[in-house]
Amino acid sequence: MPRFADHTAFAEDFVAQLPSLQDVEARSSAFWDMLEVNANRILDDAKDIESVESSLSLLGVGGLQALCLWAGLEPLQTKADLKSALAEYLVANLGISGCQTIISMNEFLYRRRADAIKTICHLILPEAQFNLVHSSSLDANSKRFCYATLAFLQNPHQLRLLMVFESAERAGYTRYVLIPKMDIGEEAAELAQQHIEAGADLTLLDIGKVNDILEGFERRHGRRESLCSEIFEDDASGMTLVFIFRYLRESHIREVESVVFAAEAELIVLRLYDRMRAVEEHSTSGIGVQIVAAIASELLDDPNIQYIEDTRLTRQDDLERLVDALVNEEDDRLRFQELYLESAPVEEAPTLILRCDKSRNLSRPLEFFRQRNVDLLQDLNDVHKLNVAFVIESTTGKQKAYIFKVYCKQASPGRYYLPYSVANISTRIRSEFEAYLRGMYNVRVIPGTG
Repeated sequence: MPRFADHTAFAEDFVAQLPSLQDVEARSSAFWDMLEVNANRILDDAKDIESVESSLSLLGVGGLQALCLWAGLEPLQTKADLKSALAEYLVANLGISGCQTIISMNEFLYRRRADAIKTICHLILPEAQFNLVHSSSLDANSKRFCYATLAFLQNPHQLRLLMVFESAERAGYTRYVLIPKMDIGEEAAELAQQHIEAGADLTLLDIGKVNDILEGFERRHGRRESLCSEIFEDDASGMTLVFIFRYLRESHIREVESVVFAAEAELIVLRLYDRMRAVEEHSTSGIGVQIVAAIASELLDDPNIQYIEDTRLTRQDDLERLVDALVNEEDDRLRFQELYLESAPVEEAPTLILRCDKSRNLSRPLEFFRQRNVDLLQDLNDVHKLNVAFVIESTTGKQKAYIFKVYCKQASPGRYYLPYSVANISTRIRSEFEAYLRGMYNVRVIPGTG
């Protein structure tokens, strides 16, 4: 008798939270289009069993068992048999709205990061539903599907929030702080400072109000089209997220015998902190900081305010302590992964890049140079960038390293500005990295651009 992975206890509890497949409300192709899912093509492809079976391969045994049980199929089978049985059922019952939803949801989640979906669902799902999935032994992709399904059934519009939040978690940001404008009189500057200290009441911010502000903003800035898609308040972090789609440029798509011209939009993400006294902005065009200034001016009822890039500095001796810890492998949570020198202390002062795998450290290569009387770190002003691997230990005891690119810019004698950039690292880990360097070394790294 073959033995199968058994997640049926979870599957039974999970399916108990769901309506029957026949009772799942059907959503239009326009609904899925807004979620970047071509539902018409996906459902047409779903007439082919092999295509559906292939698309289900990302799900682990636990997720497949839950879906089979939802469809009334035997859940205790091998993964190959689960995929085959579920694919046959979905193809034979494409007229059932729940089957269409499973297929479209699977496409929606393709390449979306499981940790980002988990993070936002932790904030929007009832605690019991979230914990049911979180505490299970399912694989990450199966959990991702279960979280998203529960969010969809709670409110189909939640998928829009999952989409933009997941995009926001992958984006890079620049941090700004709110100050009075430089070119105003002393009295106006004092009043503006009072308004900034009081801060904005973010409970007054809703999609309608942001769109009203955007309409006035666009009248002054080229009359482009922009629209607020979502506003989400993260009570745990004290952050308010504002998502805006704005016309970026005309783009063209080559077809076999023609060219389709379309208006390409950018996703602007605004992270509002501390009653709008600080903000992190992501936009392709760089317009986001002007938009958030317009929002702050409206909420504070003061036109004499502006955002400037956060340029808090780090003392040279604190930076040197961090570099020494990296070079000498003194910190178990940090590894020196790359050194980028604008001008190396060797003949003709070339640009030099030393890089290793994120599981290793540059300490030995640097020692190799030192033994030959070449100290690559003798002058921090030569350093353009340091790549640092930051180690996080999960609840299961496994370690994972995340790469942070820290740029070194001397702002004044003995003081450095240290912006960092990342890709595909969650907000929580970025915040932990900043707090760790500040707490351990008094080094202030700030999200920005190199």
